[in-house]
Amino acid sequence: DIAVVIDLGGDKTTGEPAKPVEPKPASEHPVFSRGDAAFLADCKRHLNDSWVQIASRILGEVRRSHPGELQEGKARKWVNHPDNFVALTIQNRVKNFAVHVKGPVNVQAPSLEIKADRGNYVRFVLSRAEQLDDTLRVIMAAANAS
Repeated sequence: DIAVVIDLGGDKTTGEPAKPVEPKPASEHPVFSRGDAAFLADCKRHLNDSWVQIASRILGEVRRSHPGELQEGKARKWVNHPDNFVALTIQNRVKNFAVHVKGPVNVQAPSLEIKADRGNYVRFVLSRAEQLDDTLRVIMAAANAS
């Protein structure tokens, strides 16, 4: 009474079996917590797809070595918990991120204009995709120092 069909793909004209799909390494598939997923959803509401990908890349790099999650604060500022070494503010009007990290950070990041912020934090703006590598370098330096 019941039939189950499993289509594994393949070429229907030649009968060739489907080629196996190589899974991506686990490091390319970070599992985001509820807070991180909420941050990415907020990015999708306020930014275009390329900025959502940048946000996802930042979170992926951080989560590879630093567990936790982002928690929403005031004015779209998402703070990492439990280790408060980074906060990302979605700046929806100018379509970029303000990045706050626990400082001082002793790392070369020539594409960023790093300024003192409240307390022992520093701040910079991630406004171009070309700044992503420097941004990750600064964030990871702050994470490893905390």
